[in-house]
Amino acid sequence: MTQFPAPTGWYDVARKRLLAGKSLHPTQHAQVTEAVLAGRREPLWSPAASGNARCRTPTKFADWFGLKLATGGLAQAVLFPRIERDAAPAVGGCRRTLSEADFMHGVTEDRYPDILGLAPTGGSGSSDARRSVAYHLDKLLQHTVALGHDVAANSVFLHQLLSE
Repeated sequence: MTQFPAPTGWYDVARKRLLAGKSLHPTQHAQVTEAVLAGRREPLWSPAASGNARCRTPTKFADWFGLKLATGGLAQAVLFPRIERDAAPAVGGCRRTLSEADFMHGVTEDRYPDILGLAPTGGSGSSDARRSVAYHLDKLLQHTVALGHDVAANSVFLHQLLSE
């Protein structure tokens, strides 16, 4: 079994790498990088009240944290999370299904420009492909959940929810 740092230890690994001159994702907000370098862990909020997450490219998970990247997987459930600063982890009361808004395309997915002109229009595949994905995912167990900023509490809650 591969040994890797617990998620709460990843911050320290990332900070050490940044202090050594490495960089996060090219679209990383400068204020987030500055906060990590300064050792601050509290969430940063943009004026639109959306969180500014630390961006890592997939290769950094292998290179920085010693994780083997998956080449496939099986979905067990679909989660529709709502993140609120002080929320206690809980199951939401409503049922919902995937919609077009759940697929990143157009202006919501502009981090990787199509410089070679090879990506399909819209950036997230054809509408038929999205409908097919939504159809298959809709067959899985689905949960709307509220999560807060307590990573340990969220982890325990999600483990219990998905183990039932």
